[in-house]
Amino acid sequence: MATRIGRHIFDVDLESMDVEKLAVLRDGCEHFIKEKHREEIHKELTKINLLAHTYGFDICVLDSDDYPQVMNEYTLAIKDRE
Repeated sequence: MATRIGRHIFDVDLESMDVEKLAVLRDGCEHFIKEKHREEIHKELTKINLLAHTYGFDICVLDSDDYPQVMNEYTLAIKDRE
């Protein structure tokens, strides 16, 4: 049996699930949403970085000694505040 919420139809019968399974499903969905957002941010920052390189710039982060650390795909880390 499926569940319809608005215009979306899910292959899972959410109404018959117990609260514990729904909580696990919610946590899993939140994780995948964060991962999708992280991928989107990484893709956009990569575009900006490539544009900067095209114009002859490096996008850097300054460390505590004001030494620049050039941003590239290896030094870029998108961390969750939580």
